Amino acid sequence: MNQTMQRIADKVSLCRRTLHADTLFSVRPVQNVGHLYTVVTNETTVQVIYRGTVVAVLTAGSVTLHTRGWQTMTTKNVMNAALAATPFSVYQRDFTWYIHDYRADTDIRFYEGVELYA
Repeated sequence: MNQTMQRIADKVSLCRRTLHADTLFSVRPVQNVGHLYTVVTNETTVQVIYRGTVVAVLTAGSVTLHTRGWQTMTTKNVMNAALAATPFSVYQRDFTWYIHDYRADTDIRFYEGVELYA
């Protein structure tokens, strides 16, 4: 396993406890979990898919988030689970989504396809 894939595997193992304990994340090419979640991995990325929507794409140095218009509580929860190994979290205030960066203790407004550098 190369160094990039090991970093991704480390992030994935930290996320495991957050989304469906022992069943969601593993470094396998495709894993279906229940009826809703799928995780697709390759040598450089991990994709978290919720109900057919790629919600998060994790690489060794960044995370890209998508809602594809589905700004629901469950989508936000899946994003936060994927972000568990990073210094970021997604939250909602007054019907607007934000991303909190714990390193700088700042918030940015969420937008489709936002890329965060960890």
